[in-house]
Amino acid sequence: MGPELVIAGWFASAAIGQLIGLAFSYIKEHPVWLRMKKELKKLHAALERIKAVVEKVEKLEIIDDCTPAEEAWLWQLKDAVDEANDVLDELEYYKLEEDVKSGAEKVRATASNYTKKFMRSAAFVFKHSMRLKKKLKRAVKNLVHVADSAGDFLKLHNPSNEHEKRQKQIITRRESGCLLNEEVFGREKEKEKIVGWLKKDGSGEHESGAKENVTVLPIVGMAGMGKTTLAQLVYGDDYVRGIFDQRMWVCVSNNFDVTVIMKKIIRAANITDRQAEELSTLQEILKEKLQCNKFLLVLDDVWNDGDRKKWEDLLAPFKNGKQGSKILLTTRLNSVAEIIGKVMEGTEKPMNLQGIEWSEYLSLFNKHVFDGVNAGDHEKLLLIGEQIAKKLGRSPLLAKIVGGMLNYNLSFEFWNEVLENSIFNSIQNEDFKPILRLSYIHLSPQLQCCFRYCSIFSQDYLFEKDELVRMWMAAGLIQQSDEDKKRRPEDIGGEYFDSLLRKSFFNWAMHWVGMTYYVIHDLLHEMVCSVSKNECLEVDYSKPKPRDIPTTLHHLSIMVDDPLVLRKVPQLKNLHTLVLRIYGNGHGWDDILNKVLKRFKNLRVLKLELSVTCKRGSLDAIGDLKHLRYLHLGNDISQLPKSMYKLFHLQTIIALHLNPSTKGISKVMRSLINLRHLILPLEVIHTIAEIGKLTSLQELDEFHGKHLSHSNTWRSENAPSLWK
Repeated sequence: MGPELVIAGWFASAAIGQLIGLAFSYIKEHPVWLRMKKELKKLHAALERIKAVVEKVEKLEIIDDCTPAEEAWLWQLKDAVDEANDVLDELEYYKLEEDVKSGAEKVRATASNYTKKFMRSAAFVFKHSMRLKKKLKRAVKNLVHVADSAGDFLKLHNPSNEHEKRQKQIITRRESGCLLNEEVFGREKEKEKIVGWLKKDGSGEHESGAKENVTVLPIVGMAGMGKTTLAQLVYGDDYVRGIFDQRMWVCVSNNFDVTVIMKKIIRAANITDRQAEELSTLQEILKEKLQCNKFLLVLDDVWNDGDRKKWEDLLAPFKNGKQGSKILLTTRLNSVAEIIGKVMEGTEKPMNLQGIEWSEYLSLFNKHVFDGVNAGDHEKLLLIGEQIAKKLGRSPLLAKIVGGMLNYNLSFEFWNEVLENSIFNSIQNEDFKPILRLSYIHLSPQLQCCFRYCSIFSQDYLFEKDELVRMWMAAGLIQQSDEDKKRRPEDIGGEYFDSLLRKSFFNWAMHWVGMTYYVIHDLLHEMVCSVSKNECLEVDYSKPKPRDIPTTLHHLSIMVDDPLVLRKVPQLKNLHTLVLRIYGNGHGWDDILNKVLKRFKNLRVLKLELSVTCKRGSLDAIGDLKHLRYLHLGNDISQLPKSMYKLFHLQTIIALHLNPSTKGISKVMRSLINLRHLILPLEVIHTIAEIGKLTSLQELDEFHGKHLSHSNTWRSENAPSLWK
């Protein structure tokens, strides 16, 4: 059996539609193309045929048992569409360049601009027309070539009548920003037991009988049973807040790096006046902070059950905590609880979490199934729903995920189809992936695409809604239909996120310094990584055996501690997102950074997180990224690249540590006429002259130290779109 390939969310037909409009505008408006008018008309007709082919392919959404030859053809199709899109985007770039040079600062680029007002400047025509004409011709030629070879593929995979019928049965409901209220079902007894344990203050009062100041309680249970949710319920309890001097929550996950975990704990403890890299120093910082405090530490999603020395190093600073201090941890493995017991004498008998009681479970399931509708109006579905719920092993995760899937297709036929699906048999073997994949498949193509994008971030990554939406926008994942053209893409992307949150593809994680963060359940993360592995990928080169990078990749996140390792990254002609995290010390980064950026000229999103200091010139290649929409310069990057003024497509700049003495900031900003989000230190904002001329600006935020302040927001009568 061949692999599965995801089609949903490619939006190739929309891109080709834009290309059709562009070709037509050239035929109609621009004299320089007259010698190619006949050929352009042929290409216009060919594009209509290609669009028809692509629309059929997109209806397939996911292709099972895809042969290597078929998969290669599909990627050729996507590459051809991306190439056409890049030509389209470059044409717009040069038009924006001419507008900036001519002082047309009120230009605002939207998707509809692609089919309007191109090449009005004679200088533009003569400077770029021949080269871009060749690129356009080659792009369309490649599309025609791929489309001509589509016949055999569509014979094998043409959408059947049954598929079309099922699509028509789906009851579509507009994605809403209304979120489910956070409510936990069926865990009151477990919560009371844990809170009772937390109340015990004197040594020797716990079940283990050990006379230790600090005691540990492991919560053990299979995936999807609600271990993290239960821990959150306890952690956020008002009474619990009041009995501890210090509360800390850290997600450990499967990368048990003691130094990294220790740094997370220090951040969670709000220790900001001391920093260190050495483990011994980190241990001393924590020991000093906690020895006079009664603390609660939650270690969530723990996997390490084989390296006792690492556990001893991690827990050493906590053994001298004030009497009554507690450590609560969640894990799937009893063996983790066993090794903790060997390291910490005050370790209690694990709480083994099982499925919740049936009545509570059915209430949880129905809450998600009938969210936003009256269950009484769907009496036929109630009985089927109960039968489906009985197949879910009383897993709270599956109640939310499957419930959300059913909620968006309230047809008897679809629910009955789900009920009779043999996929539920996998639960008996504690394998939830087939059911999670089924729920993923029934997301809209837009939501599938946005959720796949999240797989470039590591397991248990904390997502901030606005940041993610800005990245989705820049990567071209937010599609504005004709009826949505008057709406801001930020609002559409926000609805995408809220819908995924309501369907439990995201979960609330924490509030920190005025911000709300969300996380993807580790089972969902594993599932989406397997679905998107040829399109979106995270690679950690600090590990012994990093993943291979496929050349089809569009979105990539890299963690690296050696500059030479970056040479292993292959040429990725259609890479649109690069998140580069550089850790460790050393030299040689300045030269390699420019070389890396020069290899990926089609980037739309660039996020740099560096723990090394780089010279200003090391990032000059950023100015050649004509398609760039999102630029995040973090950590030790204190200077803007001199070439940034050429990024006419740029929508978002985040430079958290920019030096106020940097020269030329105002000049750079004046040319960024598509800028929508500007997040800089307060001292830098004050140095920017004529900021009101940035008429596309939607957000202007001050960055204070370690958090964003939204209380002081700049407004300008010359920037009417400024809203936040």
